[in-house]
Amino acid sequence: MTHWGWYWNIKRKGHRRRISCSNMWLCEIDSFAMYNRYHQIEGVRLSSSKNALYIPRYELNAYLQDDNSLLVQYSQGSYIIPVEKMACNLGGYTHYFRCPLCSKRMRKLYCLEGQYQCRKCGNLAYYSQRLRARNRLRLKMYEIRSYVQNRGGSLNDSRYHGHKKPLRMHNKTFQKLKDKSLYYKAKADLENFKELRRWYPKFEDYIDSYFECEAKWIIKEYENKHLTE
Repeated sequence: MTHWGWYWNIKRKGHRRRISCSNMWLCEIDSFAMYNRYHQIEGVRLSSSKNALYIPRYELNAYLQDDNSLLVQYSQGSYIIPVEKMACNLGGYTHYFRCPLCSKRMRKLYCLEGQYQCRKCGNLAYYSQRLRARNRLRLKMYEIRSYVQNRGGSLNDSRYHGHKKPLRMHNKTFQKLKDKSLYYKAKADLENFKELRRWYPKFEDYIDSYFECEAKWIIKEYENKHLTE
């Protein structure tokens, strides 16, 4: 059995796999992008058809109403997407959609077979939510390293050597980024050990306890330092 076969057939048995929100086949609408463009939305409001959206695949048309809601008509019927207008603390307004199925306030809605709904009703997930714990933690570590590298610094796997502070970055800020990078790497290593133990029972005989103890010590040191700050 391959590693992925073990993961889905044993660890996640009975799990309903979710589609990613960033799927290219999903048509999404963003209330911020739609209603914050004042001239564009006013052009739709003043047009004769008031057609704000068209999806040929589902024969879907969305018409802007007087109360800023959207009347959606498609091949299987029609429904309303309510829009809530909220005042901002520093002035102005922000618009949010109300999911047609659960009525929860959402910024983005996704089209599934012509029905716009939130990601929870559509059983959708963000990219990071579909990753295994080990890969999700490593992704956070690489984001920190990329942030430092884009500013002329470096953070490699070595704990004491090879680190280069970017120009004009405070030492305290660089130390925080370095500690967080090591923290995520240590947690990813522990998650990897857990997977290998479950996948291969004899792995316990080959594991080097030094690396596991070092990872636990890094995590404990970081958490204690973080709590005292």
